[in-house]
Amino acid sequence: MTRTFTTLRAANLARQAEWDPDDRITLAYRGNEMGGECGEAQNVIKKLERERLGIRGSRATVQDLAEELADVVICADLIAMAEGIDLDQAIARKFNLTSEKQGLETRLSLLFAEENLKQNPDDLDEPLRWFLLMIEAAGGEINSSEYPHNPINVFCDDRGDGTDTFNLSEDRGYTHTTHDSDFDISTTRLTNKGQEVVAVLKAA
Repeated sequence: MTRTFTTLRAANLARQAEWDPDDRITLAYRGNEMGGECGEAQNVIKKLERERLGIRGSRATVQDLAEELADVVICADLIAMAEGIDLDQAIARKFNLTSEKQGLETRLSLLFAEENLKQNPDDLDEPLRWFLLMIEAAGGEINSSEYPHNPINVFCDDRGDGTDTFNLSEDRGYTHTTHDSDFDISTTRLTNKGQEVVAVLKAA
């Protein structure tokens, strides 16, 4: 059954659960993967320039370039996902730091959790709020392995509509879960975005 997601991060999380269910892919693998995709994009650019310069050789199209650039972005998000980085926030911050450094006025809007909550006060229902606050109280991360009486179990299969609070938090990028196959332990951590949401909740 095909599942459709509205954000790249949610889709990457779901697809990697299918693609690498044992969580064996390392950060080094991801780095080499992105390097390879960058090289493929550069190769397409070379072929486009070859055609513009009228030099003999194989050709490529702008659509080819679009596909390779998409692969680069997907790989970048996979790396960010592995390290619990909110890539949207990181991009905005870096963009704005460069503008400030160069004395430029253009800024990229930072959609902080506080702004999102003000615009959508009902966006975080009570189970999601308690879930995030529980992880924060545990030090920002919690053992999410399957075992009886794990407090995280309360937030699994709890919505009765085919969804649950645990996966909702993952889809929205508030938390990120990794699995250590050597010790068969899963750990769920608050992302930068999740930490910002918790800060707003605690200040309310």
